[in-house]
Amino acid sequence: LVDDTRNYAALAVSPSSTFFEAVCALDVASAVWCSNGLPPVMTQVSGLPPVQGLVSATLTPGFCALTVSDSTAWCWQFGGIAQQVPGALHFAALAMEGKYYGSSAGPRVRVCGLLADSTAACWGPGPLGDGSAGSSDTPVIVTGGHRFVQIAAGSDFACGRTSGGEVWCWGVTQAGPELLVPELATTG
Repeated sequence: LVDDTRNYAALAVSPSSTFFEAVCALDVASAVWCSNGLPPVMTQVSGLPPVQGLVSATLTPGFCALTVSDSTAWCWQFGGIAQQVPGALHFAALAMEGKYYGSSAGPRVRVCGLLADSTAACWGPGPLGDGSAGSSDTPVIVTGGHRFVQIAAGSDFACGRTSGGEVWCWGVTQAGPELLVPELATTG
């Protein structure tokens, strides 16, 4: 059970260990509180400005949110220090996913966000939809000029949905080469 005396407005859950799940909650004052073990005692994330749009990864203990003041992205690993994502992009929404790639490599989390003009930008392990296969610690603009109303991120790929219902995806595929730029998803 999580103590709800702070009147939480949003909740995000991410795996932390084999013993408990990492839980972060957004209160009505736009502060983030995360559990610190069993039982899940909630402590405020230090150094994080007021945020909105709290998201989590389901394969690795990571969280991101957007600042209330300017919609810049801030991310942190469970138990870590929240840091602003480099770059001056302002997002309307975020999606994230990731997994561990071994103890020396640590977690690699892919994060994608919708910008105010409905285009997308991604960072983390590549390909990120910008035409290269490389990874980036800073958001890169997804090429193609697509206008999305929804964004989703997987550990190896990402997709955006347009207002017309088209789904465009980029990243690693099961049957073929990596998609370095968005490709229209078709049923088959």
